[in-house]
Amino acid sequence: RFGLDCARTEQAWGRSVRVQSETMETRAHYILIGAFMLSAILLTILFTLWLGSVERNYDEYDVVFNERVSGLSEGAAVLFNGIDVGEVRDLQLDPDDPERVIALVRVDQDTPIKTDTKAELELQGVTGLAVIQFSGGKQDSPLLKDISRRRPRPQIQASLSPITKLLEGSGNIVA
Repeated sequence: RFGLDCARTEQAWGRSVRVQSETMETRAHYILIGAFMLSAILLTILFTLWLGSVERNYDEYDVVFNERVSGLSEGAAVLFNGIDVGEVRDLQLDPDDPERVIALVRVDQDTPIKTDTKAELELQGVTGLAVIQFSGGKQDSPLLKDISRRRPRPQIQASLSPITKLLEGSGNIVA
């Protein structure tokens, strides 16, 4: 008798019972999808904040050039023995001597820039883009940042680039 009552109830209510169960099921899916999307957005925001808070430590140096720095621009790479360790942050003329160019570079804090480390302008490939290349530095030499008293940043005097040396040498051959 109970089975017949249920069947009659289904017949009597028929569509409304079925519509009500479909509506409840649809609402449950919307709630699950909404909760998933909100949690995904929240996780994305938290990940972005975490990524932004991870700071790398840098050291800044002034590299002084006594030559033209054609092809060098802000954002150019700074290499140490061919490995990318930083970037050029700013280029400006020396206010005391307009023939000199000062490049503010930012390098990873653990880069061993020593008192005898050399810097020179180097062209990359055939495009003419220039980078600053650091090289050398004896193992027993002190770190430049530890002994330099120059403020606001330690200075590195750049040597002439190979292209400049070649051009200067070719003038002697012609003469």
